[in-house]
Amino acid sequence: MVSRRQFLRDSGILFGSSLVFGGLPATSNDYKLVANIPAFEMFLYKNGKAEERYDISVGRPNKQDFRYPTETPLGPYDIKSKAPWGKQFAGTWMRFKENPDENGEEQGGWGIHGSPCRELVGYAVSEGCIRMIPEEAKKLMENVPFHTPLKNEYKIFGLSKGFNHKEDIITVRTDIYSIFEKPEKDFIEWLGLNERLIDRGKVQKLFSESEKMKSDHYQTVWEFYHRFIEELEPNKGHPDLVEKNPEIRNYLKKMLINKQLSFELGEIML
Repeated sequence: MVSRRQFLRDSGILFGSSLVFGGLPATSNDYKLVANIPAFEMFLYKNGKAEERYDISVGRPNKQDFRYPTETPLGPYDIKSKAPWGKQFAGTWMRFKENPDENGEEQGGWGIHGSPCRELVGYAVSEGCIRMIPEEAKKLMENVPFHTPLKNEYKIFGLSKGFNHKEDIITVRTDIYSIFEKPEKDFIEWLGLNERLIDRGKVQKLFSESEKMKSDHYQTVWEFYHRFIEELEPNKGHPDLVEKNPEIRNYLKKMLINKQLSFELGEIML
């Protein structure tokens, strides 16, 4: 049986350079959406060129004592339906994956929608949906047609050019869903460089920091869920009442978690 990690790797969802403007080949005039889950960002492409970048919230990491899986589904999808849903969706809903019950009746599924609490954007706090700033979600829903392709990627390694375009900048993002069992080995493989040129001690230190970031994110999301969301009524599990609770907003403002490390390539070379 093919493992989840191997499937994601083979499908191009796991490894690859960071998303940059103009990064997709032009095949038609259709729009395309690409979300990188651990980067908490989504790009809108047209004619192969990125026109917009959005900050997003994604699903919480699965936990045994959650009532159901909460991670944002990875893979290729498309926008199957659109609707001006209610307040807890900030008036927008773009379904990309169905969730039929045993009788084939749709139960809501997974979609892109606005977040009623802006402070939640940029965290892994949803029940699997992709949440956006309300105004951006509304504009996106107006612009993209039905069946717009959406690809939910999971790429924790990124490469870009520095400000002076002389140094390669490496980004290592938080592995929020714990997909990478051996991140140091995967990172060196992703770099594609001779291992003898790489300072293993510095790489090990790098991923120790990354692991702490993941631990901090888990702890924060877990505390947030049990302290606030789980007890909200009548919509238990939905943060549509967050905007009415100043304590939650103040708490979230304190949760400025570092979700990625950036450094020059030369910093890890011998």
